[in-house]
Amino acid sequence: MTHLGMNLASAEFGIPDMEHGGIHAGVYGKDYTYPTHAELDAVAVAGLNIVRIPFSWERMQPSPKRPLDPAQLAHMDDLVAYAARRGITVILDPHNYGYGYGHLIGSPGTPTNVFADLWRRLAAHYRHHRNIVFGLMNEPHDQTPAQWLAPANAAITAIRSTGARQEILVPGTYHTNGAAWVRQGVAAEFADKIVDPANNFAFEVHQYNDGDQSGGSTIPASPTIGAERLADVTAWAESHHKRLFLGEFGAGPDAPSLLAMTNQLAFMQAHANVWQGGTAWAGGPMWPQGNPWAMDAVDGVLSPQTRALQAFVPSAINP
Repeated sequence: MTHLGMNLASAEFGIPDMEHGGIHAGVYGKDYTYPTHAELDAVAVAGLNIVRIPFSWERMQPSPKRPLDPAQLAHMDDLVAYAARRGITVILDPHNYGYGYGHLIGSPGTPTNVFADLWRRLAAHYRHHRNIVFGLMNEPHDQTPAQWLAPANAAITAIRSTGARQEILVPGTYHTNGAAWVRQGVAAEFADKIVDPANNFAFEVHQYNDGDQSGGSTIPASPTIGAERLADVTAWAESHHKRLFLGEFGAGPDAPSLLAMTNQLAFMQAHANVWQGGTAWAGGPMWPQGNPWAMDAVDGVLSPQTRALQAFVPSAINP
């Protein structure tokens, strides 16, 4: 694997309010924020080399097909520039679950061309930043694979129309769940039909290890469940010569949870011909104290989850 890191959640916090035909974006520093330089320093010191930055589409682009918000861009620009100085790649992640402006992407309320416009503007702004990856959307789930195909391809076309050549992460439906990829038609009805003129894309997969695969619990279904749930999508990618990226996975600080995540990462490393890497859930400055998913260092001490990741970072794999 070439990239391993974490999600730095915070810019998607405080869901925007769609009242009176407008959007209340929330108060910066209270309802939401962006990761700090100190957090990026901690990522780099741990040997990790990629972060996924969830953000709210409606904050970044307050009105459909209108300019991006200068204040939001300034926060993201600062983060991207500092990450570049620390050798960190940044995944831009509209964390909207397949929706925009209160409507399903691809519906009359938020047509496909509105989603494409977001990505045209983002790609035009960041097309010269080499440490950027474009993550199209977090966890679409109310569209079928066939319904998600047109918005995904339209966004890819819009990105490439700007001259941007960076990698694109293309999520599947059903919350981007890896176990659903083959069994529920994501491969046949969606992934096999994705078109990128630059041919520089990977499929984004999410896979949690709890009983219902939601990430609602850190208790794993079994020590090997993570690898078992990724087996089908891995075999599909190998047979179809596709690349994969695990955009969300994770563990609590307890030994059974860490073991399941470690086994999952070991499986991915054994299939590094298709798995580029992943970003664990999650760091970020707004997690409540005691949250079992929280990965940030405390008083300079790395979390158990981060220490588990370190065995799989590229420098550890290829010294």
